[in-house]
Amino acid sequence: MQDRNTIRDSMRAKRNFLSDKERNDSALSLLNILRDQAWFLKARSVANYLSCDGEIRLTPAIEYLLGQQQLVTLPVIGSQAGQMQFCKWSAGQPLTKNRFGILEPEPNEVVPLDAHSLILTPLVAFDDQGNRIGMGGGYYDRFLSTSIPLSDRPLVVGVAYAFQQLDRITAEEWDAKMDAVVTDKEVILISSRMES
Repeated sequence: MQDRNTIRDSMRAKRNFLSDKERNDSALSLLNILRDQAWFLKARSVANYLSCDGEIRLTPAIEYLLGQQQLVTLPVIGSQAGQMQFCKWSAGQPLTKNRFGILEPEPNEVVPLDAHSLILTPLVAFDDQGNRIGMGGGYYDRFLSTSIPLSDRPLVVGVAYAFQQLDRITAEEWDAKMDAVVTDKEVILISSRMES
Protein backbone atom coordinates (compact mmCIF):
# COMPACT_ATOMS: atom_id res chain seq x y z
CA MET A 1 0.00 0.00 0.00
CA GLN A 2 1.28 3.47 -0.92
CA ASP A 3 1.91 5.98 1.83
CA ARG A 4 -0.46 8.94 2.19
CA ASN A 5 1.89 11.51 0.70
CA THR A 6 2.36 9.41 -2.44
CA ILE A 7 -1.42 9.01 -2.75
CA ARG A 8 -1.88 12.76 -2.27
CA ASP A 9 0.65 13.59 -4.97
CA SER A 10 -0.89 11.14 -7.42
CA MET A 11 -4.52 12.18 -6.87
CA ARG A 12 -3.75 15.89 -6.90
CA ALA A 13 -1.92 15.47 -10.21
CA LYS A 14 -4.93 13.66 -11.69
CA ARG A 15 -7.32 16.35 -10.48
CA ASN A 16 -5.20 19.17 -11.79
CA PHE A 17 -4.85 17.48 -15.19
CA LEU A 18 -8.59 17.80 -15.86
CA SER A 19 -9.73 20.34 -18.44
CA ASP A 20 -12.16 23.15 -17.58
CA LYS A 21 -14.86 21.34 -19.54
CA GLU A 22 -14.29 18.13 -17.56
CA ARG A 23 -14.42 20.12 -14.29
CA ASN A 24 -17.64 21.88 -15.27
CA ASP A 25 -19.28 18.66 -16.51
CA SER A 26 -18.34 16.88 -13.27
CA ALA A 27 -19.70 19.73 -11.13
CA LEU A 28 -23.04 19.64 -12.96
CA SER A 29 -23.18 15.84 -12.75
CA LEU A 30 -22.51 16.10 -9.01
CA LEU A 31 -25.36 18.59 -8.61
CA ASN A 32 -27.76 16.34 -10.51
CA ILE A 33 -26.87 13.41 -8.26
CA LEU A 34 -27.24 15.54 -5.12
CA ARG A 35 -30.68 16.76 -6.19
CA ASP A 36 -31.85 13.13 -6.20
CA GLN A 37 -30.84 12.59 -2.56
CA ALA A 38 -33.41 13.13 0.20
CA TRP A 39 -30.66 13.81 2.75
CA PHE A 40 -29.42 16.71 0.59
CA LEU A 41 -32.84 18.15 -0.12
CA LYS A 42 -33.95 17.95 3.53
CA ALA A 43 -30.78 19.50 4.98
CA ARG A 44 -31.57 22.80 6.65
CA SER A 45 -27.95 23.94 7.01
CA VAL A 46 -25.11 22.64 4.86
CA ALA A 47 -21.38 23.11 5.34
CA ASN A 48 -19.76 23.48 1.92
CA TYR A 49 -16.32 24.31 0.57
CA LEU A 50 -14.92 26.34 -2.30
CA SER A 51 -12.71 24.16 -4.47
CA CYS A 52 -8.99 24.64 -4.83
CA ASP A 53 -6.12 22.50 -6.09
CA GLY A 54 -8.34 20.71 -8.59
CA GLU A 55 -11.04 19.62 -6.11
CA ILE A 56 -14.43 18.87 -7.60
CA ARG A 57 -16.43 22.07 -7.69
CA LEU A 58 -19.39 22.57 -5.37
CA THR A 59 -20.34 25.96 -6.83
CA PRO A 60 -23.47 24.71 -8.69
CA ALA A 61 -24.61 22.87 -5.55
CA ILE A 62 -24.04 25.98 -3.41
CA GLU A 63 -26.06 28.09 -5.86
CA TYR A 64 -28.85 25.50 -5.74
CA LEU A 65 -28.90 25.49 -1.91
CA LEU A 66 -29.04 29.27 -1.78
CA GLY A 67 -31.90 29.22 -4.29
CA GLN A 68 -33.77 26.82 -1.99
CA GLN A 69 -33.25 29.16 1.01
CA GLN A 70 -31.08 26.61 2.80
CA LEU A 71 -28.38 27.90 5.12
CA VAL A 72 -24.94 27.71 3.50
CA THR A 73 -21.72 27.85 5.48
CA LEU A 74 -18.10 27.94 4.34
CA PRO A 75 -14.92 27.08 6.22
CA VAL A 76 -12.75 29.78 7.72
CA ILE A 77 -9.22 28.92 8.85
CA GLY A 78 -8.52 30.72 12.10
CA SER A 79 -5.31 32.42 13.11
CA GLN A 80 -4.83 29.76 15.77
CA ALA A 81 -2.87 26.83 14.29
CA GLY A 82 -5.10 24.01 13.09
CA GLN A 83 -8.38 25.78 13.85
CA MET A 84 -11.29 25.81 11.41
CA GLN A 85 -14.84 27.03 11.84
CA PHE A 86 -17.79 27.44 9.52
CA CYS A 87 -19.42 30.80 8.90
CA LYS A 88 -22.72 31.66 7.28
CA TRP A 89 -22.38 32.85 3.68
CA SER A 90 -24.79 34.39 1.18
CA ALA A 91 -24.32 35.21 -2.49
CA GLY A 92 -22.60 38.55 -2.91
CA GLN A 93 -20.80 38.51 0.42
CA PRO A 94 -17.09 39.16 -0.13
CA LEU A 95 -14.55 36.34 -0.17
CA THR A 96 -10.83 36.73 0.45
CA LYS A 97 -7.94 34.31 0.08
CA ASN A 98 -6.55 32.83 3.27
CA ARG A 99 -2.89 31.95 3.82
CA PHE A 100 -3.35 28.76 1.76
CA GLY A 101 -4.82 30.67 -1.19
CA ILE A 102 -8.34 29.33 -0.51
CA LEU A 103 -11.29 31.72 -0.79
CA GLU A 104 -13.23 32.13 2.43
CA PRO A 105 -15.78 34.57 3.88
CA GLU A 106 -14.90 37.16 6.47
CA PRO A 107 -15.41 35.60 9.91
CA ASN A 108 -18.96 36.55 10.84
CA GLU A 109 -21.83 34.41 12.06
CA VAL A 110 -20.14 31.19 13.19
CA VAL A 111 -22.32 28.08 12.86
CA PRO A 112 -21.28 25.29 15.26
CA LEU A 113 -21.01 21.66 14.21
CA ASP A 114 -24.27 20.57 15.82
CA ALA A 115 -26.24 23.36 14.09
CA HIS A 116 -25.51 21.78 10.71
CA SER A 117 -27.62 19.08 9.07
CA LEU A 118 -24.94 18.10 6.57
CA ILE A 119 -21.18 18.53 6.18
CA LEU A 120 -19.87 18.23 2.61
CA THR A 121 -16.17 17.61 2.93
CA PRO A 122 -13.45 17.68 0.28
CA LEU A 123 -10.93 14.87 0.15
CA VAL A 124 -7.96 13.59 -1.80
CA ALA A 125 -8.84 9.88 -1.70
CA PHE A 126 -11.47 7.64 -0.10
CA ASP A 127 -12.59 4.05 0.23
CA ASP A 128 -16.03 2.44 0.57
CA GLN A 129 -15.59 2.00 4.33
CA GLY A 130 -15.80 5.74 5.01
CA ASN A 131 -12.09 6.40 5.32
CA ARG A 132 -10.65 9.52 3.69
CA ILE A 133 -7.29 11.09 3.03
CA GLY A 134 -7.35 14.86 3.18
CA MET A 135 -4.68 17.40 2.39
CA GLY A 136 -2.81 16.54 5.56
CA GLY A 137 -3.64 19.51 7.78
CA GLY A 138 -6.24 17.63 9.86
CA TYR A 139 -8.68 20.57 9.83
CA TYR A 140 -11.80 18.48 9.14
CA ASP A 141 -10.75 15.72 11.54
CA ARG A 142 -10.38 18.27 14.34
CA PHE A 143 -13.63 20.03 13.47
CA LEU A 144 -15.53 16.72 13.45
CA SER A 145 -13.95 15.33 16.63
CA THR A 146 -16.57 16.09 19.22
CA SER A 147 -18.37 14.69 22.21
CA ILE A 148 -21.76 15.38 20.59
CA PRO A 149 -23.86 12.18 20.61
CA LEU A 150 -23.91 10.46 17.23
CA SER A 151 -27.69 10.93 16.95
CA ASP A 152 -27.20 14.73 17.10
CA ARG A 153 -24.27 14.95 14.72
CA PRO A 154 -24.71 16.14 11.15
CA LEU A 155 -24.23 13.72 8.29
CA VAL A 156 -20.68 13.82 6.94
CA VAL A 157 -20.50 13.26 3.19
CA GLY A 158 -17.25 13.30 1.25
CA VAL A 159 -17.24 14.88 -2.19
CA ALA A 160 -14.86 13.68 -4.90
CA TYR A 161 -14.30 12.60 -8.46
CA ALA A 162 -15.00 8.90 -8.94
CA PHE A 163 -11.35 8.23 -9.79
CA GLN A 164 -10.33 9.25 -6.26
CA GLN A 165 -11.71 5.99 -4.83
CA LEU A 166 -9.16 3.45 -3.59
CA ASP A 167 -9.71 -0.18 -2.61
CA ARG A 168 -8.61 0.40 0.96
CA ILE A 169 -7.24 3.19 3.13
CA THR A 170 -5.63 2.42 6.45
CA ALA A 171 -7.36 4.67 8.96
CA GLU A 172 -5.44 6.63 11.55
CA GLU A 173 -6.86 6.86 15.07
CA TRP A 174 -7.72 10.56 14.62
CA ASP A 175 -9.48 10.15 11.26
CA ALA A 176 -13.16 11.13 11.24
CA LYS A 177 -15.22 8.64 9.24
CA MET A 178 -17.74 9.67 6.62
CA ASP A 179 -21.35 8.54 6.37
CA ALA A 180 -21.27 8.53 2.56
CA VAL A 181 -19.34 9.76 -0.44
CA VAL A 182 -20.89 11.46 -3.45
CA THR A 183 -18.94 11.57 -6.69
CA ASP A 184 -19.62 12.79 -10.20
CA LYS A 185 -20.82 9.23 -10.96
CA GLU A 186 -22.67 7.89 -7.90
CA VAL A 187 -23.46 7.98 -4.19
CA ILE A 188 -21.66 5.44 -2.01
CA LEU A 189 -23.65 4.92 1.18
CA ILE A 190 -21.53 3.85 4.13
CA SER A 191 -23.37 4.48 7.36
CA SER A 192 -26.86 3.31 8.31
CA ARG A 193 -27.48 6.93 9.34
CA MET A 194 -27.98 7.74 5.65
CA GLU A 195 -31.13 5.62 5.57
CA SER A 196 -32.99 7.55 8.26
